Amino acid sequence: MLLSKFISAEENNVNPSDAELSETISAENSGLNNSSSEKNRYPSVTVSESGPGSVDKNSESEEAPEALFSSRLGDSDVDFYMKGTWDIFMAGSAGYNLNEGEFISTPIESMDPGFQFSQIPDLTISLWLMDRYFFEATVKEDSEENTFLLGYQGKDDEFVQSVLIGNTRIDIDDYSFLSVSEIPDNSLGASAAFMTGNSYHELILRYDPSQISVKEFRGSNEIIREIITPYSYERGIMFILPDEDITNVSVYIESEYGTLTGSDGRLYRKGDAEDYILSESDGTLRMNEAAEGRILVYYTKNGYSVGDPSLGTDALCGVTSGYPDPGASAVDFEFGMADYLGQDMSASSKQVTIDGKGALLVYNKNEYSPFESYSIYKSSSSLPDESWKIRFGLSDKSSDAEDIDKELKYKTYTDNGYLQLYVNTSGERDMYNRYPLTEEGLLSSPYGPGKAVKEGSYRKELRLEIQSSSGAYSLDPDVIPGSVSITRNGFTETRYDVDY
Repeated sequence: MLLSKFISAEENNVNPSDAELSETISAENSGLNNSSSEKNRYPSVTVSESGPGSVDKNSESEEAPEALFSSRLGDSDVDFYMKGTWDIFMAGSAGYNLNEGEFISTPIESMDPGFQFSQIPDLTISLWLMDRYFFEATVKEDSEENTFLLGYQGKDDEFVQSVLIGNTRIDIDDYSFLSVSEIPDNSLGASAAFMTGNSYHELILRYDPSQISVKEFRGSNEIIREIITPYSYERGIMFILPDEDITNVSVYIESEYGTLTGSDGRLYRKGDAEDYILSESDGTLRMNEAAEGRILVYYTKNGYSVGDPSLGTDALCGVTSGYPDPGASAVDFEFGMADYLGQDMSASSKQVTIDGKGALLVYNKNEYSPFESYSIYKSSSSLPDESWKIRFGLSDKSSDAEDIDKELKYKTYTDNGYLQLYVNTSGERDMYNRYPLTEEGLLSSPYGPGKAVKEGSYRKELRLEIQSSSGAYSLDPDVIPGSVSITRNGFTETRYDVDY
């Protein structure tokens, strides 16, 4: 694309120095002289933009920065510039429980265990040769934001003003009849600018990657589809306690602002009705927000405290080949048991003394909990109140994108976008409802400490389809003009207008 700006002056005694740039395809040569007083009327060309993250060596608005390194290569000057920051972060946490005589890997709730190291670069470097040729590069935390620019910068009175090659700032000025968008990510191109005494010319050659995007509408509702992997259930929300018909329940939530210290050396606060919904008869606990730290629960039944050998009958899911199996015989729970699925279930591991009570540790982030329901999934889009606008189920990965091979049973929590699967109407305590995808032929198990976490481990996937109310048939931004096509019930539609 080659565009030109010609400089012209009115013929009716207008001083040439007052002439303005005219954006036209052609213009009459008015014989303007190219004196130094006219330079500031020509479009300014700079190698890099002002502001953070760029080194603007030739900016006229401020004094040029001092070179970090200057030298000579033969008879040519070489300058090196650098601007920005490179932040390095290191942290670690460790603790020791004097009562238990053991180390604590995460004594501070908000920190990950062990040693942490991170670095955040935000740096721009620029190398100049002979004050004309340059190379500039940026280094960012997200490698996809890194840029490079190779170019030539001419002087004010030269025909070649600039030549740029790279993946940033390959742009041209706006014209009254044409506007070219800024260079998008993952693009590559070249531009050049030329100037004579009477005209200014710009040339741009750019590859702008594009991809096909499809939007589907059913009536006035837009169809939104989402794929969810079987093991991507939400954690820290629904808990099934070892017993039903419980009393004297206390829930303790780990918090750095807590005033109660547990025997595990952590700080807790006592939860209340704003934190959870409790059913003493069913022995279930649902948190209003997903827990970020440990959760402890204390209760009594028939005068005995949680974890007593007389309680916890059939509290844990049966096991087959090292994975939870709702079809296998359920397992009793007590603090005296040795292990379950390789986890230590004894009092030294699962019992935490707090507020003078021996509470059960039902949740510890990033650890499998046999007291948790693995049935809740979260939609990335808002869920409508109308149930008929939602479809949720399983499909083979080879099925067409719009197909849901088997619709599943679920209930929704529209306030936070949760969908909870269930298999039968036997309630939350039913083992099949706790592990609802066990018998769906996934190829691998998404449950237990040894769950498969690679997408290739499953031949099926969860698919969610939502009908979202839409006031208009809106397209995504930056649509390429002329690229839109519409089909109605599978047939091409031509009776439409698109406002780009």
